[in-house]
Amino acid sequence: MKKIIFQIGFVAFALLLITAIKPVAAQVVVKQLQTLINGWIDDGFVVRLATITDRVGIGTEMPRAKLEVNGGIRLNTDDARPVCDDQTRDTFWFTRPANGDDEVAVCKKIGFTTVFIEFATLPTGRIALSCAEDSSTNKIYCFGGTDGGNLNQIVEYNPVTDMLIIKSATLPSGRSNLSCVENSSTHKIYCFGGTNGNYLDQILEYNPATDTLVNKSATLPTGRSDLSCAEDSTTNKIYCFGGDDGNYLDQIVEYTPATDTLVVKSATLPTQRATLSCADDSSTNKIYCFGGNDGSPVDQIVEYTPAIDTLVIKSATLPIGKAALSCVEDSLAHKIYCFGGNNSGNQILEYPPAIDTLVIKSETLPTGRFDLSCAKDFSGQDIYCFGGNDGSYLKQIVDFKQRKKGVFSWVPLN
Repeated sequence: MKKIIFQIGFVAFALLLITAIKPVAAQVVVKQLQTLINGWIDDGFVVRLATITDRVGIGTEMPRAKLEVNGGIRLNTDDARPVCDDQTRDTFWFTRPANGDDEVAVCKKIGFTTVFIEFATLPTGRIALSCAEDSSTNKIYCFGGTDGGNLNQIVEYNPVTDMLIIKSATLPSGRSNLSCVENSSTHKIYCFGGTNGNYLDQILEYNPATDTLVNKSATLPTGRSDLSCAEDSTTNKIYCFGGDDGNYLDQIVEYTPATDTLVVKSATLPTQRATLSCADDSSTNKIYCFGGNDGSPVDQIVEYTPAIDTLVIKSATLPIGKAALSCVEDSLAHKIYCFGGNNSGNQILEYPPAIDTLVIKSETLPTGRFDLSCAKDFSGQDIYCFGGNDGSYLKQIVDFKQRKKGVFSWVPLN
């Protein structure tokens, strides 16, 4: 103790002397004096322990780690969550979303394929909705569905912030079993058919930029539900396959957003079927349709070439007949991933069209489910799956991360 008092006295004397000569040097001495008194260094930007081997105890006199707290820690993060990168790696963050439950997440580097449940949720558990990405903003929009009653909601999910909001625009009536797809040229989303107790022939245009919805003049040949639609990104035409208008359909219809016209194509599906799922291969502009129900679950993969209006059955097949699954392209790897379905509903399947082989991924959905809807986030190449039925209606948003070596992401601590 005498040594410390002597040192403080010496430093104080030195401070008086130096202040008269060099004010800047005096500031350095002040810092040294503070360090001697309390063991901390404050350099104006960072406060740190003066001795690196010291420990900090809050509510305890004998901390057993670098920091030990005897009590609670409150993360008061009213600020916006920062981007997860090498600078924020290992950071914990608490978020209070406008909708859904609170979230605690950690910024971590992901070097493998993984599946986890996002903290944001749909407003209610629901099935038979349809989701599509706006590739200009990388936000995902989900339309309709049923939570026991047909829904007219449009919800917007932001993968970057893991936040979901209900939009002001609504569908003309509550409906489920519709199919929605983006026009990648205009970034408007088109929703086809569905059921509100009656089979619907409507084609709806939703503009995410203005949150407005228009009922287009063109209509489907008959009202139908459980169809599946995909875009040919070279022509921005949208093709819808199969469906149910009271009978299962084998039709392929072509819709041109630029002219609001629809034609029935000459090619047809191998059998009449509904609850199939179709996705485009953007490298070849061919569309692949998986499974469905033609009276029993179908295991076929069929390839449609819009440029010549031809359809072929591929050699590869699903591991088991599946209906009510959801398939999405990874547009960087040009592989198509299919999720869930009414059989082996926890499976994630990978199909590379270039080699016509199908792989069952080791990763699985949290529970087996069908009547879900999946969409990609083009910026991160994650695929997000919304809702579904695993014996109860789900409000989960499931994130499938693939090819993520060296990528940072906020991961919820579920």
